Amino acid sequence: CLGALRSGGGGGGTSISGPSTGARPMVKTDGSSNSDHTRDEPQSKKRRRASAGPILRGAADLQGSLTGVYDELQRGDVDPREAEFLIVRAENVPGGTPAAREFRCLRAVLASASQPLRAMLYGVDSMRMRESSATTVVLKGTDPDAFELLLHYLHGKELALTPDDAARLFALADYYDVRSLRTACVDYLEASIRTEHLGEWFARARAIGSARLLERCAERLRADLFQAPWTPASFGSLSAEDMRLALESSDLVCSEEEDVWMVAKRWAALSPERAEQLPSLAEHVRWPLLGATRLRELAASAEVESYPCLPPLLARALRFLDTDTEARRADPELAGLCVDHRQYCIGELVLVGSEGTQCRETISLQPRRECIIGRSRKANVIFPNPYVSSTHCKIWSTVDAAFDPSCPVRLRPQLTDLSSNGTFLNDVVVGKGNTVALSHGDRISVLRPDSPSPVGHIIYRYRMSTGPGQSGRQKSAEPASPSRGNDAPGGGVGNPPAEEQLTPDDG
Repeated sequence: CLGALRSGGGGGGTSISGPSTGARPMVKTDGSSNSDHTRDEPQSKKRRRASAGPILRGAADLQGSLTGVYDELQRGDVDPREAEFLIVRAENVPGGTPAAREFRCLRAVLASASQPLRAMLYGVDSMRMRESSATTVVLKGTDPDAFELLLHYLHGKELALTPDDAARLFALADYYDVRSLRTACVDYLEASIRTEHLGEWFARARAIGSARLLERCAERLRADLFQAPWTPASFGSLSAEDMRLALESSDLVCSEEEDVWMVAKRWAALSPERAEQLPSLAEHVRWPLLGATRLRELAASAEVESYPCLPPLLARALRFLDTDTEARRADPELAGLCVDHRQYCIGELVLVGSEGTQCRETISLQPRRECIIGRSRKANVIFPNPYVSSTHCKIWSTVDAAFDPSCPVRLRPQLTDLSSNGTFLNDVVVGKGNTVALSHGDRISVLRPDSPSPVGHIIYRYRMSTGPGQSGRQKSAEPASPSRGNDAPGGGVGNPPAEEQLTPDDG
């Protein structure tokens, strides 16, 4: 079998060459070739994109592990008579439904990707285990179905998994230290996360002990907590620890800090057990960010009677605002308060007039609010032109669908075309009913680029706001330029710094 792998026989596929001391190029499945010195160089770190589709063991991993065992056999490091087929009996985990299955395996393939199995089946003379000479090996505490998937992976077969399959396979790969399969399972699980079932995903991550999957669940919750279509069952499936991971983070996306208190109350109202956890969650609300006026309003309201944990938190926040920086540092109770701003917006719109000059105002995009662009006075950005639809297009946000384990989950602005005449993104028509994702520097136009009556355009810019409640001046736009409506999303109005000034060419 190993010889067939080296020669590429059996199936007529592309051959995989083993290590060589000559200058013969390595054959790749895409038809390209690299010299040996290039092959021996360490691979650069690249961003991996996980897929929820079938999992296939990498050709390089398969080649390297199998040829390594093959070379040992050829050098005589292992008795060739021991490199033979054997029967592996996999028995289910203790406490599960009684089940056991037998599989025909090749010792070398099992040992190729797992150091524990390698030690069991080959071992050195002084540490040789009884399995090294047995014709039947019993693996107790091993899920037979998961072991069958492991064999498929080791032999290069595609795995069409469900999340439960991937979780069981991850546990088995982790136990036998099959590192490449363990990584592939986590990639698959991360790409399969759905917000509406986040409680189940948190539980699954903790059950298999994957810190990486747990952090990805927390990132998704921080990005989608305030805009997901939660049902009482799905929201109630979140544990107190899940909520804490979201509320304590500065990456939590919300419209304003008081939203954090509101969502904590909503979660606590689902059951008496959750209500007992509210005081600990309330500690993660950054109360000083509400401002002294709002804090005093809350302190004088009936809400303090309903929530006994509230008065001391409000009093501490007011004392924080009334104390100078040096005194805060000297006070242990105030020094521990976190007042960093969260992710209060997902970018901003820069309005550019028909003559190509930037207006003095920008519009901050907030996670839970749509930004309407059109001719109507109710729009957030108004284009007073008869060729512009009353509701021409809208900008809203969704969790970024592009998965990249090296980057955190974040909200991605989307533009939906609602007009008959079309909305243009970078001079390309979107089309009525179509939705496209926005990227930093995109140019949005409501009329054709060659229109005889230009009305200006909009530049989307990804930039975090300085905090909630930021305000600024409004400016009356000229008739041929876009203007900001009275109900535009709050914050972000004013002159950007000189180095961030944009011109039409920047789009």
